[in-house]
Amino acid sequence: MKQLLRLTFLALVAMVCNTAMADEATFTKDQFTGQGKSGGATDGTSTITATVGDIKISEFNGYSNPKKAFFQLYAQSGLLTISPLNGVTITDVVITANSTDYNGYQSSGVVEANVGTLTGSTTSKEIVWTGTSTSDITISHNKQMRVDKIVVTYSPAGAVVVKVPTISGETIFDNETEVTIAAEDGASIYYTTDNTDPTTGSTPYTGAFKVSATTTVKAIAVVSGNASSVSSKTFTKAETMTLAQAQKAEVGTVCSVQGIVVAKCTKGVLLADNTGYIYYYLNSLPEFDINDNLKVMGSLSTYGGLNQLTNSAVATKVGSNSFEPGQAEVMDGAAVDAWVADPSIKYVQLTGTLTISGSYYNLAIENATTLGSILYPTDDIKSLLETGNSYKVNGYLVYPSGSTTKYANIIVTSVTSATGINGVVADEVNADAPVYNLAGQRVNKNVKGILIKNGKAFINK
Repeated sequence: MKQLLRLTFLALVAMVCNTAMADEATFTKDQFTGQGKSGGATDGTSTITATVGDIKISEFNGYSNPKKAFFQLYAQSGLLTISPLNGVTITDVVITANSTDYNGYQSSGVVEANVGTLTGSTTSKEIVWTGTSTSDITISHNKQMRVDKIVVTYSPAGAVVVKVPTISGETIFDNETEVTIAAEDGASIYYTTDNTDPTTGSTPYTGAFKVSATTTVKAIAVVSGNASSVSSKTFTKAETMTLAQAQKAEVGTVCSVQGIVVAKCTKGVLLADNTGYIYYYLNSLPEFDINDNLKVMGSLSTYGGLNQLTNSAVATKVGSNSFEPGQAEVMDGAAVDAWVADPSIKYVQLTGTLTISGSYYNLAIENATTLGSILYPTDDIKSLLETGNSYKVNGYLVYPSGSTTKYANIIVTSVTSATGINGVVADEVNADAPVYNLAGQRVNKNVKGILIKNGKAFINK
């Protein structure tokens, strides 16, 4: 009996020794101090910091203010640094969005980590990092996420820590995807596909396997009886849709669509099929050309009351096709105002006087309270535009925006001077050249209106 008790005690001791006791550090806005960007810092020192237990977090260039009910990951080059102190090992980080404001996020963006595995994005309500790190973890981001809390799981110094396995495969697929799991040398891997945490009694990993439905794969690595923390990755099967179906689908639906690039701006492209349109917002200059046939898989978001795909979606060129939009719908001021109240993507012609202010190109349309806004014009379109001139623009209305002043955002495909003169530009080669009106009559330089000088049209106000 004593021998049995002794063996049982030794087994319990071994279990305790083979288990790395984990600690958690929870960060909320109350822990952070420092000068966030919204507090007025403009010299690149916008940093807030907090230390809880053996973990320190710093957010550089963040639009952050510890007096708010939440803080924000925000910047074109923001950097969140999670530092282990006193020799501890970080194994998990969970960043949770504030669930009471803007559904937890304000805009889509990219998040990347220097080590480990990162899942989620700034349009998720949760970003999860998994790995094994005794040095700084840096998470870079280029958009905004309103954060409620960050929870860091770590093992104390001296604990036996097994590196978490890495799960790989196409996280969004339309038929099936192959999943592989890798771990450190000498480790055994166990995994589950039913969303439960794996143990050494779970399925042993012997090689790549395929999934054909939305599946969460979880895995652990085991070395000499020591188990890693759980690694997790979700593989989502996209629903194949037409563009019209994608426009009507619930926000957040993961879809697979195919369409022809019919218009482009410096931030995205417009896709068309024989059922409708969808805007694919990339937040960068597209590498695609007009008439490229794209297959895009991703989660649907919404902007201005219309569904769109963002740069979290993945696009593949599958060919080239032409697309005929038909006759542009000529819209007057009343029609543009009505469109803002009930928007849909359509091919139109707008006429108005152009105002250029910085990167904004707005058309004042007669009898409209809504301004036409040329959406992120390309250089070739910009070269045809001059502030103060009146233009007819053909293109696609993609979404309305604005609170007090409403804007009808249009991706322009062609520009014509409202006077019928295309490509009106300034010319200072001969400042003393004679001036003519549109009837070809020479006039005094003080005459107001659309005049011609050096063979070019201009407006004299």
